[in-house]
Amino acid sequence: MKTIFSSILKWYFRTGNFNTEVANMETKIVAATLQIYKQIQDDLKPTPLKSHYTFNLRDVSKVICGICLCSKKEVPNSDVLTRLWAHEITRVFGDRLVNDEDRMWMMNAVKDAVRAPFGANFDTMFKHLDNDHNGKVETLDEYRALAFGDIFTTFGM
Repeated sequence: MKTIFSSILKWYFRTGNFNTEVANMETKIVAATLQIYKQIQDDLKPTPLKSHYTFNLRDVSKVICGICLCSKKEVPNSDVLTRLWAHEITRVFGDRLVNDEDRMWMMNAVKDAVRAPFGANFDTMFKHLDNDHNGKVETLDEYRALAFGDIFTTFGM
């Protein structure tokens, strides 16, 4: 799995002429995505109330494909790529979560992944989301402000 998804990202970054800093992140992106995938399968199992909590490799693929929708202009450095990855993880996996406890679990899983595979500090990386200016992104309302989109290109603006 690592080889397949790493090869896709490596090819995409090379053909898209992304800078070296961004292009060298492909193994970290894949490792962090697979880390979240494994954690979510272990910790958020389907129940009668959460029967749709079934995750598979198609979800991992959706994260990778979502990253491949951005151009080098939109992802100028590794910090933006890390934020894009967090957005895609939340979009693919987190949008299925039905309560704030599970959403908080997701935010904490992203924090752990930013720390481990990416080797970055989550609160520093996402400081622009810190609404109460306490130096930490610790609420779901703060984390929900993380967004990437193509609304302007969709509507021709």
